[in-house]
Amino acid sequence: MANRRRFNAVRCLEERKGRIGESPDMKEFDDFVVSTGLVDLKLANRRFTWYRPDGSSMSRLDRVLLSVEMCNVGEEWVQLGLKRTVSDHCPILVKLVVVDWGSKPFQVLDAWQQHPQFKKVVEDKWKELHVEGYAGYICKQKLKSLKEFLKGWNKEVFGNMKSEFQSAAHKVDQIDLKNEMMDLVDREVDQRREGRPRTASRGYCVLVGGWRNQIWSSKRWFFRNLFQEEHWNRPKPTHLVFRRISEEKRMWLERPFSEEEIDEGLKSCAGGKALGPDGLKAMMPKIIGEAQSAFVGGRQLVDSVLVFNEVVDEVRMRKKSAFIFKADFQKAYDCVNWSFLDGMMEGFGFEVKWRGWIMECLSTARVSVLVNGSPTKEFDMEKGLRQGDPLSHFLFLMVAEGLNGLVKKAEDEGLLHGIEVGKKGLAVSLLQFADDTVFLGRADSGNIMMVKSILRWFELMSGLRINLNKSSLYGFNVSERWIRGVASVLRCGVGVTPFRYLGMPIGRNPRRKKFWDPVVTKFRAKLATWKSVVLSYGGHLTLLNSVLSALPTFFMSFFLMPNSVLAQLIKIQRDFLWGASAEKRKIAWVKWDAICCSKAKGGLGVPDLRRRNWTLLGKWWYRLGDGREGLWKRVVKDKYYGGEGEVGIIDVDTLRLSKIWSDIICVGGQSSKLKDMLVKGFRWEVGDGCRVGFWGDIWVGNKSFRDLFPRLFQLAEYKDSKVKENETWEGDSWHWDVKWRRERMGREKDEEKKLRESLGSVQLRQSVVDSWQWTYEVGGKYTVKTAYEFLDSVDSLLGGHLCKLVWCRMVPSKVSFFGWRLCLDRLPTRWNLQKRGMVLQGDGMQCGLCKKGVEDVNHLFCTCRTVWLVWVKVIQWWGLEVVMPDKVRGVVDFFLWCLGSLVGKEMGACIFLVVAWYIWYWRNVLVFQQSGDFREKLLELIQDKSYFWIRNKVEGCVFSFVQWQNNPVECAKELSRFKRSLKVFKQHQGRLIQSGSPGGIAQPGV
Repeated sequence: MANRRRFNAVRCLEERKGRIGESPDMKEFDDFVVSTGLVDLKLANRRFTWYRPDGSSMSRLDRVLLSVEMCNVGEEWVQLGLKRTVSDHCPILVKLVVVDWGSKPFQVLDAWQQHPQFKKVVEDKWKELHVEGYAGYICKQKLKSLKEFLKGWNKEVFGNMKSEFQSAAHKVDQIDLKNEMMDLVDREVDQRREGRPRTASRGYCVLVGGWRNQIWSSKRWFFRNLFQEEHWNRPKPTHLVFRRISEEKRMWLERPFSEEEIDEGLKSCAGGKALGPDGLKAMMPKIIGEAQSAFVGGRQLVDSVLVFNEVVDEVRMRKKSAFIFKADFQKAYDCVNWSFLDGMMEGFGFEVKWRGWIMECLSTARVSVLVNGSPTKEFDMEKGLRQGDPLSHFLFLMVAEGLNGLVKKAEDEGLLHGIEVGKKGLAVSLLQFADDTVFLGRADSGNIMMVKSILRWFELMSGLRINLNKSSLYGFNVSERWIRGVASVLRCGVGVTPFRYLGMPIGRNPRRKKFWDPVVTKFRAKLATWKSVVLSYGGHLTLLNSVLSALPTFFMSFFLMPNSVLAQLIKIQRDFLWGASAEKRKIAWVKWDAICCSKAKGGLGVPDLRRRNWTLLGKWWYRLGDGREGLWKRVVKDKYYGGEGEVGIIDVDTLRLSKIWSDIICVGGQSSKLKDMLVKGFRWEVGDGCRVGFWGDIWVGNKSFRDLFPRLFQLAEYKDSKVKENETWEGDSWHWDVKWRRERMGREKDEEKKLRESLGSVQLRQSVVDSWQWTYEVGGKYTVKTAYEFLDSVDSLLGGHLCKLVWCRMVPSKVSFFGWRLCLDRLPTRWNLQKRGMVLQGDGMQCGLCKKGVEDVNHLFCTCRTVWLVWVKVIQWWGLEVVMPDKVRGVVDFFLWCLGSLVGKEMGACIFLVVAWYIWYWRNVLVFQQSGDFREKLLELIQDKSYFWIRNKVEGCVFSFVQWQNNPVECAKELSRFKRSLKVFKQHQGRLIQSGSPGGIAQPGV
């Protein structure tokens, strides 16, 4: 037995440094070790395992205790304290021998692809290699040789990263060891005077040579056994009925591969990805049932959540007795039987040739298990799908469709009864999202037994087995005794509400703050993993935009966020951006509405959660009328709109809506601009007129005919008629034929004349389907991004040229953030601090550099004498002469227009930001450190840092630092020429990819 832990106690004074005297826990811990008979292994290479960050004290808090039986197994154990790197504790290693697990797999590093010469080096080496043989052998041998070459190239260019890291860690360890040995002799003398004996403990080491092979072989045996098939006569899915692909699609799938198609696929494939299954992906919507919403075009995760929520709402509102069974499949992808998959593909109508291709992809795959990063010997698979394979998701959907087929058959024969929703009683009995499966049904024992039979039958056919320990049964409007009884029949657990389905809480009120606790918890959990003290403002902004603001997206796709939750999340975002916490307050220098403005308007582009919430809910308005059918749309229409056909989303009684659909409907009333965007932004593009309502829908102009001509609408005989029903064909021509209840009179004739004039601009197209259009997007498709930008009504905070300067791509984000604050006059200068009520000590309002003028941004960056000299040196470095403006905006205009006209605006912006950054850095060093007056070296620092940033940020920086220092104008022009040639090259490459041309691409000249 081995006991390894941090005991937070020591056994004697020798195991502690920096603290004098014994403590009661010291003797108690020593007595515990002795009384239990455990062996306290001695550290072989150091004295302590915990170090205070400042090095003032250290202790041996971490240890491994062994039983006597374990120590007697072999010879001697050795306990080592490893390098502590970033932690204040040392990891503990009980070492047998240094085990060599074998070679590691070859990996292509991201750093290689960022190197400007990497692509050229690979291309040149590939052309140099000459191998004879068939095409597959040539490619394999070339890749093998290229791998060895890249290993050597990596060491030449990047050095031995492993040894460099080990060297740095060794230096840290040596410092710790040196600190341990300080005043060691004096301490030993004092301990001898006190007469306290040293605590001696034996060390043991056992060397078991077979452990490596035993671990390796056991892991390999486990996975090989997992992928072995038990061969017996499984039931076939031949008795089930599935959707089938057409003959035309079958021929399209099996058409011969063309050279252009292969070339196009390779060129359009990203460097770190494999080619996707384009043909099979296109077939998914035609063969997969509407109960499945994963990996099928036009279906989304939110669809299943909406349907599930609407069913639960129906059960609760109507007081229906129902059950929900959440089934968890055990290792779903690993247990798929290939024969069953082949039978499913046959049921979908795939021919033998196509099925043979798929089975060849599966049967020829070989698997290797990684043990501590080293691969074991490969072995063949007999069942299962590889989860990293692009085909696997779609093949699994085919397997899961077998379960849907069993459910449909049971429903057709009256053996299974789902939960009925809406006026027409649409039955929902199964929801699937990949392997996440939910059964829904009326609460009776027959239904439960049928679910059990279906799952057992599906297991026998496909090999997929239910993990009953992780499956749960939920009851609604039933007794606890009944639900526990049927749970015992299924041998699963009984779930309690509220619960989660696909990450969404079910059974809670979204109007309450507690419902949103998972979102707030995620916010705080993310912040806990980020160390704000080591992040710049640019890092804060990047994480805020890319991670933090995206966390509540899923919840906001269904519900309107309460104001209290919104305020809480905004506070978390604001505090993170400015570095505030519970222990320390920070000034929020810019109001949050301005921060949420786009960068083009002078903000930071941080998503406004309220606007994002509105636009996400608005997407349902577009999806309800976009023409794509789905289970969620059938449920909503049957429940709220009386059945099939095109509906107006707001034409519904809001008193009987679920929480989700109520928020989706009511989002249009949150603001007048939002209402105009949603109510007036959608219209029909008429094709054949079969879907568009003649009177009620908007398809001519910006209003419906019902609103434009209310008198005529009252006279119409068929008020719910479609556009196509109001036309008449005579031979090859057609004309409008609106049916009236009586003749028109007086003003009605005038309205009819205007109606005819409006209809004169419309031409029906028999071969074109009516389409639902969003008028604010060129393509007519609703996008959250476009809707969000439309709702951005804040005026521009900065001029357009200033925004381009601030967000220059040549400098790091932290410098751009600084430039943004500078242009807005939101830097913590003494003037700005006093305006915000800060009491200034020392020099008061005086400039931190010249000690004369009042320190505001215009003085500090323009009129200060010492700063003026810096600007003069920089301008002379670029070979220019100018009278320096006395305002920051004037300096910005000079660098954008004067210097920008010479070498480009982006380069001018870069130089301005670098100079301003170092002026601010210089000021802070003088103010807070009272030292560091490096004005003589400031130009050299500006040159060095600008070259470093440009070299690392801009592709094609081939000039040296000496060239940059002596002739920056020529370097900037050379860089501009390269960027223009690169742009031409990328456009040329894009045209080649689109055309699928197999021709080569020439390298651009510099």
